[in-house]
Amino acid sequence: MTDIRASRDAPAAASQAELAELRQRLADAEETLRAIRSGEVDALVISTPDGDQIYTLQGAETAYRVMVEAMTEGAMTLADDATLLYCNQRLADMLGATLEDLIGASLRPYLVADDLEAFDTLLSRGAAGESRGEVMLQRTDGGRIPVQLSMSALDVQGARGFCCIATDLTEQKRNADIHASERLARSILEQAADAIVVCNPSGEVIRASASACRLAATDCIGKEFSEAFPLLHDDQPDPLDPSRMGCTLQSVEAILPGPEGPRHLMVSAAPLFNADSEPLGCVITMVDITGLKAAELALKEADRRKDEFLAVLSHELRNPLAPVRNAVGILKLKSPDEPELRWAREIIERQVHQMTRLIDDLLDVSRITQDRLELRREQIALAQVLGEAVEMSRPMISQEGHDLEVSMPPDSVLLHADGARLAQVFANLLNNAAKYTPAGGRIVLCAWCEESDVVVSVRDNGVGISPDMLPQVFEMFLQVDRSEGRARGGLGIGLTLVKRLVTMHDGTVEAKSDGLGAGTEFLVRLPALR
Repeated sequence: MTDIRASRDAPAAASQAELAELRQRLADAEETLRAIRSGEVDALVISTPDGDQIYTLQGAETAYRVMVEAMTEGAMTLADDATLLYCNQRLADMLGATLEDLIGASLRPYLVADDLEAFDTLLSRGAAGESRGEVMLQRTDGGRIPVQLSMSALDVQGARGFCCIATDLTEQKRNADIHASERLARSILEQAADAIVVCNPSGEVIRASASACRLAATDCIGKEFSEAFPLLHDDQPDPLDPSRMGCTLQSVEAILPGPEGPRHLMVSAAPLFNADSEPLGCVITMVDITGLKAAELALKEADRRKDEFLAVLSHELRNPLAPVRNAVGILKLKSPDEPELRWAREIIERQVHQMTRLIDDLLDVSRITQDRLELRREQIALAQVLGEAVEMSRPMISQEGHDLEVSMPPDSVLLHADGARLAQVFANLLNNAAKYTPAGGRIVLCAWCEESDVVVSVRDNGVGISPDMLPQVFEMFLQVDRSEGRARGGLGIGLTLVKRLVTMHDGTVEAKSDGLGAGTEFLVRLPALR
């Protein structure tokens, strides 16, 4: 019985020993393959359908391996089909892969798709000798690295292969971009019409446009900004120095003294920071507005002279009207009541009245523009003001056959105003409505209260105003083309006088119209006392 059990256990023990030996040999083989793939031995492994094939490098020496591993470029040996037979650690770092992943694998997956054709061209040229060109490598993390590949033919154990060096061009490309940006910035500075200055944190000029150098009348590079551009501001004794202010300036007027006279500048400044938000200095722009200031002064002087001329003209034209009015009164009393004489007398009277009104408006505008018109404010009822305005404009409204509708607030509304001037405002608006409304039209004068204000509306169903002219109706001497109404004449100062008198009463006025033929409405808003 014992002999039988022993005979059965012997084969099992032998099988287990054989299995353990096979496992050990398999582990040794896997370790050998791993060491070959990782470059720890001077041999190569290629995966084929028949299994892994091991090749040793002919003439491999430790000194050569050390030199290749110490290179800053990526080095590799490629088979004819672009399989990596060997590469150094630098190439693995460039691709973000391990040596074990790379050796025995194809290089093609590590090239961007658009550069595969260029890579094949490099291989075909390298087979004939040497080739060199740029391609883009694709890292395992998705990043891209521009490289220059230098290839030369290599005999790999009787088969054709390639010795290849990959030089990282990232820094070179970055430097080229920086140089291009520098050239662009320099070109912009040279071509800029405005003076542009860049200062370091200490206020020293490190870059300046050609316009800035001309403005400084000297080479300003390397000088303190305040020395190169001694700007004066608001009669301050100390010069304006935006390079040391550490803040943003936006369109500040300054004066730059110079041998050819002072230059008026519009100065702006802003700080400069690097990617880490550290201050690098500031950029300052200076726009020469000397010509604009001269034109502005000339316009102001011309405007002043115009106001003086209008004032003198108004007085000179107004003086002869008094004796004409007196002569008309004498004719009414003394002349025979013949139809023709009465007709002539009425024409003279109407025209004298019209001229008096125009000249009075012109004189009032002149007084306002010269700040010589004073309001005689008092507490006055709105109804009284509007009543006087209606009486002043009644002759023109009746002459044109218009229907006038007046609507007042139910409660009395008091104003702190110059009653005569406000009556003039609303009379002008009513006359304007009568002038630009065809005969037999309708004019509505309506007033109501809104919170602490009173609103007065003068609305007509006349010829209206085109939308593009609405913002300009209050400009002096503007004649809005309203077809037939244009023939009614006028100096174009009535609405200007309205706006300025309303503004002097702390109020507002606006014009509304849906277009030509749709009538016009003027809304006057004034503070009430009620």
